[in-house]
Amino acid sequence: MKMHASQIHPLPERKRVMTEFMKSIKKGVAWLPNTLVLQKEGQTVWVDINSRVVEWGGSGKVVQTIFRDITYRVQLENTLKQQAERERLVRGIAQNIRESLNLEEILNTTVNKVREFLQTERVIIHRFKTGESGQIVAESIADGWGSSLDWAIGHPWITENQLSNSPQLRQICAIEDIYTSGLEQSHIELLETFEIRAMLVMPILTGEYPSLLWGLLIAHQCSGVRKWEQLEINLLQELAMQLALGIQQSQLYQQLKEANVELHQLATVDCLTQIANRRRFDEYLHQEWWRLSHEQKPLSLILCDIDFFKLYNDACGHQAGDRCLKQVAAAIRAVLKHSADLVARYGGEEFAIILPNTDAITALSIAETIRSTIKDMRIVHRGLAPDRYITLSLGTTTVVPGPKISPERLISAADRALYSAKEQGRDRVGTIEC
Repeated sequence: MKMHASQIHPLPERKRVMTEFMKSIKKGVAWLPNTLVLQKEGQTVWVDINSRVVEWGGSGKVVQTIFRDITYRVQLENTLKQQAERERLVRGIAQNIRESLNLEEILNTTVNKVREFLQTERVIIHRFKTGESGQIVAESIADGWGSSLDWAIGHPWITENQLSNSPQLRQICAIEDIYTSGLEQSHIELLETFEIRAMLVMPILTGEYPSLLWGLLIAHQCSGVRKWEQLEINLLQELAMQLALGIQQSQLYQQLKEANVELHQLATVDCLTQIANRRRFDEYLHQEWWRLSHEQKPLSLILCDIDFFKLYNDACGHQAGDRCLKQVAAAIRAVLKHSADLVARYGGEEFAIILPNTDAITALSIAETIRSTIKDMRIVHRGLAPDRYITLSLGTTTVVPGPKISPERLISAADRALYSAKEQGRDRVGTIEC
C-alpha cells in the first residue's frame, strides 16, 4: 500500500512532522522524538523519527528516515506517571483525613480530587441509612451536568430488606455502558434521570469483620461509554479504604465529644434538681465577674433558703424533701427570663441566682417574684413550722465588679442580706449594699 509521508501520521501530528521533514531537506538532518504513526490496520504506535539526506547512486539525493518503535516505553512512562499521580492523590486525601475530624470536609475533598483525577463528569458518595435506601451526601460535578446532591434514592442493586446484606453492594462494579450491562429497565431509567452512561461503584466498608456497609463511592461518566482501567479501579478501592478510616475516625471523635458533654454535664449539674451545682456556680460567677468588670456593668446575686426545711424533711421524709427541692428549683428557673441568668443549688436547701447586667431594683423585683411564686405553689409544710406552706427567705445585693472588690465579698453581702430576712421573720426579701 503506497502512502504519502503526510498520510502515515494522525492529523494533529502532520503539520509538525512535515515541517521537520522540510528542515531535513534544507539542513540535511531532522529528529522527531515521541511521534505518533498510523499503521496499516489503522492503529497508532509511538516512534522516534530520525531523518537525514543521503547520496543515492552517485546521481542524486534522497531523505532517509528511520523509525524506532517506542510504544512500550511510552506506555510504561504513562503507567508510571498515572501510578505516581494516584499515589499523590491517595497521600493527599489520607493527609486530609488525618488533619480533619470534620466528616463533611473529608467527603467533599475526596469527591473533588477523584473527579479531577478520573476526568469524569460526576463523583458522588451515597450513604446508607437505617430503614431507607440512603442519600447522596457529597458530590463533585462538571459544568453543564445536573446535580444529584441530597437526593434520597435507591441503588440499582438494592431491593427491599437487602439494604446492608446484598453481596452485589459489597463488590466493585464497573459498568462501561448501562445499555449493554444487563440492567433491568427500571434501573436504566433511574440512571437516565441523572444522564449516567457509565459508572464505577466502590463499596465503603467500615468496622472490623463483619464489616458494615456505610455507603458507596461512585464515579459517573455522563458524556458516553467508558472502559474503566484497572488503575482507576485500584485508585477508587484505595480511596474507599481511606474514607472508611476517616469515617471511623470522625465517628470516634463525635462519640468523644458527646462523652465529654455528658461528663461536663455530670460535673456541673446537680443530679437531684437538674440545675447548676456549686462548682458551676463558682465558675460562672468568676466568668461573669471578669466580663462585667471590663464592661463596667452591674452584677446582682440572690441567695435564698427554704424556711424550716429540716422540720419539713423530718416530718415528711427524705423522698418528700427531695421532691420539694426539685419543685422549688424548677419554679425559680421558670421565673428567670434571660439566658445569662443562672440558678444553682448552693447547699442542702440553699439556692443561688446570678443575674448579670441586672441592677439592684430589678434584682429585688425578681427576688420578690420568686418568693411569691414559691408561696403560691402551696406546698404543705407538715412539720412544726409557723407557716402552713413552704416559703423562701431571700437576700439580694448588687455591685459593679472592679479591682477593689472580690466575688467573695459579693457572696458575703448576699449572705448577710439573707440572714437579715430570716431575722425579720422569714418569707421575705432582704437587701444590702455590697
